[in-house]
Amino acid sequence: MQPSKQRTETGPSPRGFTLVEVLTVIVIIGILAALLVPAVMGAISRAKSAAMRMEVDGLSQAVEAYQLKYGDYPPDFSDWGRVVRHYKKIFPDIQTSELQALGTLSSNGAAIDPAEALVWGLGGFSSDSELPFTGPGGPLSGGVNAYSSDRENSMFDFPLNISVSSSDGDIFPEYREGADMAPYVYFNAQTYFAQVDNDGDRNADDFNGYQTGSIGNDFFAGIRPVLSAVPTSSGAPQFVNPKTFQIHAPGLDGQYGSHYRQVSGSEIVAFYFVYPNGGLITARKDFSNATAPDIAVVQNSNGYQESSYGPLQGSVVDNTMLDNVSNFSVSTFGDDVEE
Repeated sequence: MQPSKQRTETGPSPRGFTLVEVLTVIVIIGILAALLVPAVMGAISRAKSAAMRMEVDGLSQAVEAYQLKYGDYPPDFSDWGRVVRHYKKIFPDIQTSELQALGTLSSNGAAIDPAEALVWGLGGFSSDSELPFTGPGGPLSGGVNAYSSDRENSMFDFPLNISVSSSDGDIFPEYREGADMAPYVYFNAQTYFAQVDNDGDRNADDFNGYQTGSIGNDFFAGIRPVLSAVPTSSGAPQFVNPKTFQIHAPGLDGQYGSHYRQVSGSEIVAFYFVYPNGGLITARKDFSNATAPDIAVVQNSNGYQESSYGPLQGSVVDNTMLDNVSNFSVSTFGDDVEE
């Protein structure tokens, strides 16, 4: 018997991907990435904004706790007379030397700005009612020329690696999310419109606000208390939270508005944004005389459009106020305008 022959069947030989198929896959991946990356980045931005929102809420609760304990909101140091009255009220036994030391350090209230006032007020004071600043656990317990972060009776847990920084070279720290970001800023309602002495010459030459930098010789960047779109019963402009306080955060870009004030000789023009529509009102004051400031509405300004005024008028600029968060805003300023 002859041996049977085995038949071997072979399938079709394997082939690689064609160039068209590879390009098709790449295109599909690119489309998916184009769809997913903005969504992921948007989610990250929303998470960061939410975290900043929570921080502002925490600071606001701490300010309210301060008011509940002491019967008064902390000063923002725009009015030195109010600072003295405040500490005499909440510390009836305070020694005169405490206020003298603070007055010398703060150059009549100018050195402690509205950002530093937040850390100073909420960081805690010594349990020694006569020496609340220089006593054990006080902000100046290490000496009148050194700020101590080891404080008692704190109203807010400031992270040391964040809050010890100061952008203007004095001993008073600010609270900020990062070294390249502007700090959280606090304004007390009693001094929203206070005229203050920012250059230490003991002549009032400005309005309450926080300055972050200069733009040329005459314009300065920063943040001021924000006005409300709802006027008083007499029709006059009023600030948001007219009886309490405002706390501001610079948003994800770490910046406040591009225009804070304009200086021309003895005249200053201060810019005030209006919430929630983002309109603009100016206060024009000639400090060579005792006349009251001239209040005016900037026409065609809304949505915090910084290109509608100032040295960049008519230019396309980054409206840094749009991502700001405050204790009175629902979301960011920009989102609240859209709503």
